Amino acid sequence: TLIRNLPVRKAVDNCPVLEVDISTNALAHCSDNIYTVRYFNRGTATANASYVDVKLEESLTMTSTNWSSVSGNTYTFDLGDVAEGESGSLSFVAFLECNPIVGQTHAVQANIYPDGFCLPASPLWDGASLSITLE
Repeated sequence: TLIRNLPVRKAVDNCPVLEVDISTNALAHCSDNIYTVRYFNRGTATANASYVDVKLEESLTMTSTNWSSVSGNTYTFDLGDVAEGESGSLSFVAFLECNPIVGQTHAVQANIYPDGFCLPASPLWDGASLSITLE
């Protein structure tokens, strides 16, 4: 008889933990470029009413129409509920301006929500934080 011990993880609390990344294969000036946003819930509970905010720098112009709302250069994409262990992706197209500056980078930023901690802070924590600098 072969007996194996299988590791089992038990959640301490039910809590969604969302992750997001954004990428593109290459950027071409004076043309549309496709970006992909990937998201994942590594937590132990569904993240309700989730959404991703994508911020484009001024040299990029959103040409897709699949976003839910816009405020300045920040575009919101509604995801709905993201279940425990669920992953997904979305794509959008952004036009890159035609007058490149040599060596210029073109930043985009993606944030996923809800992004807060769902566990209450310990009553023993006084709010202090520690910062370490190695020299």
